[in-house]
Amino acid sequence: MGNLGLAAAALVAGALMDLFGWRAAFFIPGALGMAAGVAYLLLVPDPGPVQKKSKTIGLHVDARTMARIFAILLIATACGGIIFNSTTIAMPKVFDERLRDLTQTNFGIGALVAVVYTIAAFAQVAMGALIDRFELRRLMIGIALVQIPLLALAANLEGWAMLGAALAMMLAVFGQIPLNDAIVGRYCADEYRARVLAVRYVVSLGVAAVAVPMIALLHRTDGGFRNVFFVLAALAAGMLAASFFFPSRRAIQAVPA
Repeated sequence: MGNLGLAAAALVAGALMDLFGWRAAFFIPGALGMAAGVAYLLLVPDPGPVQKKSKTIGLHVDARTMARIFAILLIATACGGIIFNSTTIAMPKVFDERLRDLTQTNFGIGALVAVVYTIAAFAQVAMGALIDRFELRRLMIGIALVQIPLLALAANLEGWAMLGAALAMMLAVFGQIPLNDAIVGRYCADEYRARVLAVRYVVSLGVAAVAVPMIALLHRTDGGFRNVFFVLAALAAGMLAASFFFPSRRAIQAVPA
């Protein structure tokens, strides 16, 4: 649902800009977000202390292997975070520059972005099914292999071709998200999972701050968004290189957690 909200944001922002100006795209969603937060505090009760769950079957991972998995997870989170935030932030402007033959309004640009994000959001459902059937190592390698050529391809396209490439690219980018979560859920012991997730989200939010200045800097160069996509393709290549060091499931024995 989170990525469907991202899709709706593009549509709503475009409509607000056309109707009331660009400031409304900030003020109105901001006011609604604050109202939702106040309503949550007032209406949702405190659940109290969490009861400890019964023991389940998990994966026994030695300290050295766990350190390697954690390092690879951080690399994937950093590279994937920059790719995700850069593509989602830049996409409306990319469409504005390269899809002007398809639409001339902010609402039209927002609608195209919303369609791409809505379809791409279902990649997470497909990835969830794949996670249940295949090793995480293979999926990590596969998703990075798909991202590299699609990001490079999007660097030079316009019009309908760019729209198709953007859809395929965002399917691969959104599909990365549940894969990283699955690594934490499958390899981290219960008592460390919250801390690992906390570190992961700190890294994710930290690299998110890099996306906007990076896009602005590269967009001012002669290549414009072409250079942005090439840098993102290089980051996907870094994620691919790290994925080859991820341990296979055969190297880890399943035992009671």
